[in-house]
Parts: sequence; C-alpha cells; structure tokens
Amino acid sequence: VPDQECSEGSFARLPAAGSSLKTQARGMVDAPEARWLVRVRGKGTVDAGIVTRDGVTLKEERLVSASDDWQWLSCNVPPLPGYGVAGLSLVCVDGGVDVDTILLAGGAWSSRLDGAGVHIAPPCFFHAGYSRLDTDAVVIRRLWQPDSNIFYGPRLPLDKGAYAAVLRFGTSAPAGTLLGRWRAQVGGVDAAVIDVTSGIECAMVFDVKQNTPLVLSFEFSGKADMEIRDVWLMARAAARDGAAAAK
Repeated sequence: VPDQECSEGSFARLPAAGSSLKTQARGMVDAPEARWLVRVRGKGTVDAGIVTRDGVTLKEERLVSASDDWQWLSCNVPPLPGYGVAGLSLVCVDGGVDVDTILLAGGAWSSRLDGAGVHIAPPCFFHAGYSRLDTDAVVIRRLWQPDSNIFYGPRLPLDKGAYAAVLRFGTSAPAGTLLGRWRAQVGGVDAAVIDVTSGIECAMVFDVKQNTPLVLSFEFSGKADMEIRDVWLMARAAARDGAAAAK
C-alpha cells in the first residue's frame, strides 16, 4: 500500500486474523542482543516466528501493536550454535496491523537518546579501509580506497526529533582540503549533507520527521589520507548544552 511515511514509500497490510507475511531467509551467526525489529502500526496481535530455510520454527513470540502511529517492536533471536539461515514470519492473530520495515539487528541500541547521546565506534560502521583496534579508528588511504561512499551505518531507527551527528577525524592534509561529505538519510531520503574539510570541525544537524531507519555516511573525496576517530549522535538540545558548557 503506498504511504510516504514508510521507508520505501509503501507498507504491507495484515488486515485480519490468518493474514501473514514472511521475509527471505538471511544468513546469521550468534550475536549479542540479536533481534528482528519490525515497524508496525494499528491495533492487533501478531505471532512472530523465526523460521529456518527448512521450515523449522526456532522461536515464536507474540507481539502486540496498540497504536495508530508507527512504532518498532522486537523479536529476540535465540542463541545459535553456529552459522544459520533463518527468516521472520508474521501471522495476524486478531485485529489488523500494517507492517513497514523489518530489520535484523544486533548490539545495544535505543531509538530514544538520553542526554549524553551515543558514541558509535567507527569500526562498528560498514566501511572500507582498515580498523585500528588500539584506537577504535578507521584508516582511509587515498591510493587504496575509492572516492565514493565508503563508510555508513547504523541503519537503525531514531524517534522523531532534532539531532546532531559529529564526525571526528584526523589528517595530515593542508587546512581547507575537501576530504569528503558527511550525510544523514532518514528512510532513504537526505536529511542533511555537509562538507568534511581539513581543519574545520564536522558537526551536522538534521531532523527526523518519521521514525524510519537512520543512515549516517561518509563519501570520501579521494584527495588525502585520513582516519575517522569518533562518531557522536545526540539530541540537538543536548548538543547545544554541551557546546555552551565547553565555552
């Protein structure tokens, strides 16, 4: 069903008991806090089942949607003995539920940021280059990495609100060198784009108008070696308070 509030501009409807949908099976390994995240709205009950490629149900969990606004519900993945291939099935038990995005996620994440915001270590992003585990930095070299979008994540939801995303980096390039662009996309649509320039602090502000997945990305210019040292994500008010306290 078309809907511009959805991640890809449409959603699936489970209108009554017995209606269902199923994702494709995905390869996965045991990971901390592994879970399926489902963006839903409506008032109804859904049985969520984690099903292997062979049709074996590893786990079933009942999810309750009680809001006409889009919200995220989760179904935890049970411990896996090794590499597995499984998908998520959703079967409406009563009422009716709309289903937008379904994500497979792992690790700690909250769509509501506290006052301190959240620090995301650069190696946790999808990236080219290599990781320096002693400093949690990602090293990017102009002779080895392409001038393209080579660093992105977390592809997870945030609540509606105003935010700031700070990219901290180091380079030996002369001041004023364009290193790339820092971009925020919400639901696949650009929310903000700024230049990343040697010698200038990189802090991007943007609004989240729908609680669809957020992607922060760095598009490398290919002009100089550099390393990405930190990524901080915080609510806009907290970012202003921190800047005022630092003065």
